[in-house]
Amino acid sequence: MKRLIFAYLILVITTSCKKIVCEEYKNEITYNNVDQGALYGNGDEGIGEENFVITTESEWNDLKEKMNSVNDVSSGFENTPIDFDQQLVIACFDEVRSNGGFALEISNIEFNGNEIEARIIKSGGGGMTTSVITQPYHIIVMDKCDKNPEVKFK
Repeated sequence: MKRLIFAYLILVITTSCKKIVCEEYKNEITYNNVDQGALYGNGDEGIGEENFVITTESEWNDLKEKMNSVNDVSSGFENTPIDFDQQLVIACFDEVRSNGGFALEISNIEFNGNEIEARIIKSGGGGMTTSVITQPYHIIVMDKCDKNPEVKFK
């Protein structure tokens, strides 16, 4: 059973990895999914429609604590080890929605000269949906460049 779970985790990690090139510094930046889903705490987590660039373990723990304030959301995050000396976390949160059926995705990351651009796509809301209050989010981890450019969200 442990081997099956380990094999599944390796498969998920390797298939969810995307790459971009930080051309100015000749560094290849990889990014992996940490989690994508929705919070179900009616906004009581205290996270607004926000985008975070997390560069320290302390900031990461603070975000996980907020996310877990109503429901245990981050227990699966431990499957993605993060070395904040070499990596950073990008976490994007949509607004609190009055029903289900919404999603948020970090769809693309590009290096544009002096900045990294993270493109965010919001979708859903049409058709039949659940009548539960949700807040979609997407969290990734990516390698840092030698000289960290600013991250812009589009």
